[in-house]
Amino acid sequence: MHHRAVFLAALWMLISDVSAAELSIIADEVSIPPQQTQSFEFGNVPQQDTTVLLEVTARLHFRGLAGSNFFMKLALNGREIRAARSRRVVRLVNKPVVSPVAPGLPASWCGAAWRLVYAPDFEVGRKAPYYEGDPYTFVLDVTDLVNPAAENRLEVTNTARRLTGWSEPEGNLVLGKLTVRTQPGKSPTMQETAVLEPVVNTGQPAAGPAAYRGELLAGGGFTMEVGARRWEFASAFSFPEAGLNRLVPAAEPNGGGQPDWRPRVQPEDDGGQVLAEGPHYCLKRRVRFTPRNVEVADSLTNLSREAPLGLLVRHEVGIDEPDEVAVRLAGNPDPALTDYYSPPNPSVHLAAGDHALGLLCEDDVFRNQARLFCTAEPSVAGLRTEMLFLPPGGTYTLRWSVYPVAGRGYFDFVNLVRDDWGSNVTVDGAWTFFSADAILALPTEMIREKLERLGIRYACSWGGWVDPKQDRTRIGFGAGVMDDYWSDYRRRLREAAARLREAAPGIKVLVYYDSQRDTSEGGVEQFRDSWLTDAKGNQLFTDWGGRFSRTWSVVATLDNAFGQAMLSIADRYLDEIGADGLYWDEMECVAYGTPLITYNAADGYSCLLDPETYTIRHPIGVTTLLGEAHRLAVIERVRKRGGTVMGNGPPNTRAMLTTGVPRMVEVQHNDYWCYEGNFGTPLGYMSSGLGFDNITRGICQASLPVGTRLEYEHEISRYLFPFTPIEIYQGYLLGKERIITLHSGSYGWPGQRCLVAVHHFDHQGKHSGTDYPTVIGEDARTHVALNEEEAVVLERLPVTLEPAVGEARVTGVRYSGEEFSFHITSEGGTLRIDSGPFAVQPGTNYTVEIGSTVRPISVTNGTLILPIPAGKNVAVRVCAP
Repeated sequence: MHHRAVFLAALWMLISDVSAAELSIIADEVSIPPQQTQSFEFGNVPQQDTTVLLEVTARLHFRGLAGSNFFMKLALNGREIRAARSRRVVRLVNKPVVSPVAPGLPASWCGAAWRLVYAPDFEVGRKAPYYEGDPYTFVLDVTDLVNPAAENRLEVTNTARRLTGWSEPEGNLVLGKLTVRTQPGKSPTMQETAVLEPVVNTGQPAAGPAAYRGELLAGGGFTMEVGARRWEFASAFSFPEAGLNRLVPAAEPNGGGQPDWRPRVQPEDDGGQVLAEGPHYCLKRRVRFTPRNVEVADSLTNLSREAPLGLLVRHEVGIDEPDEVAVRLAGNPDPALTDYYSPPNPSVHLAAGDHALGLLCEDDVFRNQARLFCTAEPSVAGLRTEMLFLPPGGTYTLRWSVYPVAGRGYFDFVNLVRDDWGSNVTVDGAWTFFSADAILALPTEMIREKLERLGIRYACSWGGWVDPKQDRTRIGFGAGVMDDYWSDYRRRLREAAARLREAAPGIKVLVYYDSQRDTSEGGVEQFRDSWLTDAKGNQLFTDWGGRFSRTWSVVATLDNAFGQAMLSIADRYLDEIGADGLYWDEMECVAYGTPLITYNAADGYSCLLDPETYTIRHPIGVTTLLGEAHRLAVIERVRKRGGTVMGNGPPNTRAMLTTGVPRMVEVQHNDYWCYEGNFGTPLGYMSSGLGFDNITRGICQASLPVGTRLEYEHEISRYLFPFTPIEIYQGYLLGKERIITLHSGSYGWPGQRCLVAVHHFDHQGKHSGTDYPTVIGEDARTHVALNEEEAVVLERLPVTLEPAVGEARVTGVRYSGEEFSFHITSEGGTLRIDSGPFAVQPGTNYTVEIGSTVRPISVTNGTLILPIPAGKNVAVRVCAP
């Protein structure tokens, strides 16, 4: 769709020599429907010694002011306009990239797209007191993106989807102003900036830890020398009435803190200790330089026996040239991102030259309080908490680490942490989501065919609960789903679960469960001790923008009334509904971009600090810490009864990770939430998209897709599970059972000579039958060549080949419960077949065909051992009796 003002080119010719000029691209408001793009063209724009500013005033039309979300994508001449070009060069010039978007909630104005306010006009949002500047308007420096010699094209995309309950024009992106303005002076976007290309793994071994030299210095800080680069680490600890005590990477202590603050360093063979004390607290630091990483433990003790103490704690590393170092906060590479909250991925990754560093919060309190940050002035990046609470005489140890990595790839760091954290647990699948009424409307045979074709082993019911046969606007959560109103819906869920198990015996049916919200009749009073409250003691709630009934926010703990109710309700899911377990939505009880806190219950470790005086404003509870024991108890309770749990959202504590509960991340919303799941089970929820591009998008995000439909035409899901991760990368996942990749390359298991069954999928996700050769030398490598949007799964077989001399080349592998066959070119060798789907049983004779020779073979020590003769393209076939 095009929108053109015919006078633009001529007008630019008239004004282009003027020192400053402004051109309105639209004369009246323009409305862009959901999922549509509109183009706007304007003539060539001067670029040399000029700054070109694009001003966009926009909103998402809605019946009233109702918050905001990421709905507008902008592209100029085919290049997306983001909030920053680099760490030093920010495009958004009329307001901070991060500022309040709701009361007390700072957030970014640019994520997967530009944030738009839900509003009926361009006035009501300007009256909201929490916004800094005009919430509708973005002024963007686009100088480096304009074409000074030809026509320019701006594309504006509305990424929203019109939801149930919305009526046109609700959901339309409304442009109130679209202006291009020039002003004299060279734009900072025209500066030379290093191009930091993403690292793509095409089957190469992981980089592993880098060699380094660590030194603990007399100032209490430490350094790391990796290659030719020296990294310096400093820390700061607040004290009441506004001040910071520091540990610095220097030969002398820093003198800018409290007068008594004098760090004493005790070097040791593997690092050393730092002791420091002021009037309010003492610090004992232990630094260990291990071959794999640097481990730091900072034990802080409140010296007062009467008063609690609140602390800001900050750890940072200097970056000499921020535009030469690729920085990721929680995996997100966006250079406009300078401050981020991510308990499931509490990391800062710095790639420089041929290596990288990864900073990581290790203990549960630190990771659930931490802000990840990167600033250009001063040039530093690091980890900090502004929430640490110490009771009178109390001690807490903050633990963090630094990983030196022998490659600059972010996922090389991820894989080191996954190995250390025990993240590589087996994930089963495939998954689907269902509504009870849709399942009950289908014949059993049709359900069976769909489940078998897609390899579905787990079916989760949708939620929150909405009964379309009664009231489509009433929604159920928490204990509310056991109210009498839902009795018939519970009956239909039970019948749907039975129908699914009839169609596919062995399938696990999980029913939607949520302990962050409640809709029970009388629950506001019954669960008063479980409220999630604001600073005034008011219980928080949501009305879902008018789409659904009111839902109250709660915190489930082992000790409060709501937590106790939800334990018994887990039992009722298994007993009354006949569920095989829980699909647990919002499992970790989190907000986005900031801790989800309550003021009426303290977790014992967290508080709000006055940013000016570093004194405690209010003890608080971070819900992930308050509710951990309850979540663990629910999991244990369900498992003791033979049930299964699947969680939405990644784990935020080590104990939750250790449970091995499969957890998915809702990757459908944007291109950066996927990183939240990098240290957990690599599952990505795909939402409603039916195309194969939705599958490949998930794999590109280092995630295995969690599907939602039974109507997919693609066929890959049955080939993806089970999957036990060894390493994960964007577009390539290496598991014990299989390799999944979207990239051309050479793939295998290092040091292993196992054969594979090749499953190639074309751009529509259809199993094509395309084969790729496997070459066996010191290990087996399968050489894959893929076109765009194609994928391949290499299924590892319990079959190994040891060539007698040099290399062997294997093609045409076919493996089933009845036979195993392939073609081989080699100088001879030995084939070993262990039991798998093709069962190898002692005392059983098997038939072997090699070329035209047929003979029996028996099992030796539980393995079929078969000599392979030398020859070119020799056909081998082993058949079960």
